[in-house]
Amino acid sequence: MGKYTVTHLGPVNHDGRDYAEGETIELDDKAAAAAVASGALVDAAKAKAEAKAKAKAEADAGGQPQA
Repeated sequence: MGKYTVTHLGPVNHDGRDYAEGETIELDDKAAAAAVASGALVDAAKAKAEAKAKAKAEADAGGQPQA
């Protein structure tokens, strides 16, 4: 079972529930494959690391948002 984060291409519906952008969902890799391939889901650990790196870059730039 892997943890995935919904991207801006979401929402993702699973078992009758919609998961919005930024929410984490647990799915087995087979169930997540199509949504990952379409870009609607990303590995949660990867999403967290990217968000942390972006926040650090913004802090290093004096709080200016980085594209």
